[in-house]
Amino acid sequence: MYFFSPFQSLKGKDCNGRVVPTDGGRYDVHLGERMRYAVYWDELASEVRRCTWFYKGDKDNKYVPYSESFSQVLEETYMLAVTLDEWKKKLESPNREIIILHNPKLMVHYQPVAGSDDWGSAPTEQGRPRTVKRGVENISVDIHCGEPLQIDHLVFVVHGIGPACDLRFRSIVQCVNDFRSVSLNLLQTHFKKAQENHQIGRVEFLPVNWHSPLHSTGVDVDLQRITLPSINRLRHFTNDTILDVFFYNSPTYCQTIVDTVASEMNRIYTLFLQRNPDFKGGVSIAGHSLGNKMNSV
Repeated sequence: MYFFSPFQSLKGKDCNGRVVPTDGGRYDVHLGERMRYAVYWDELASEVRRCTWFYKGDKDNKYVPYSESFSQVLEETYMLAVTLDEWKKKLESPNREIIILHNPKLMVHYQPVAGSDDWGSAPTEQGRPRTVKRGVENISVDIHCGEPLQIDHLVFVVHGIGPACDLRFRSIVQCVNDFRSVSLNLLQTHFKKAQENHQIGRVEFLPVNWHSPLHSTGVDVDLQRITLPSINRLRHFTNDTILDVFFYNSPTYCQTIVDTVASEMNRIYTLFLQRNPDFKGGVSIAGHSLGNKMNSV
């Protein structure tokens, strides 16, 4: 679940149908569509919900917002119960889950019993209930004020062999997010006063993905034709990672990789300047594994 910062929420009130940049300008939220899109890289769009009703299970570590339409139904039912002082209101969600408003401080959410839909019977409130919450007060989530607007330095991070960048098989985007978080934490712990006085800004880290463009040229189709069907997962992993080394050692593909990295950095930098026209800081390149080797070419 993604929370707008207070500043972004204030902007969103006057921007219905418009675009609000979030996450330091790396994402755009299209308020009319209620969707959030990545700016600098390809990523599946994520849904954005504006509502005041949330639920959380015992094993969940965060609250999940209801859909905006059902949140409105909950709000109307809640206000009616408060006005008339009549509680124990029972509602059924579109996916046949039951929500019971016992009183202003006790509201629960029951999931449908397995198999009830198959027989056409009504769902019951059996099983362990989920907690229902109205508003974000006392929710243990850090709604920060957003990242500093001032950017003093831009770092391009080039990944190495394959699409996975660490032992947890995370993508370059996820790993770069960690770099950025560490950098922002250092600003708060070591340079807080200088940052508050606008003497220094933050460092922006942006990933450079060359693996996907290289493997979208049709080479994967050719590899699949000559790949044996046995040990499918291992061979797929080999095709997706180790062969990048052979590509780099090939005169043809080596130049393709270098050109892809340069083209991608130019594309991202042009887009970055369009979104940050006042940027006058320095630019650095960081590389991991094979990415470090390419930076020296």
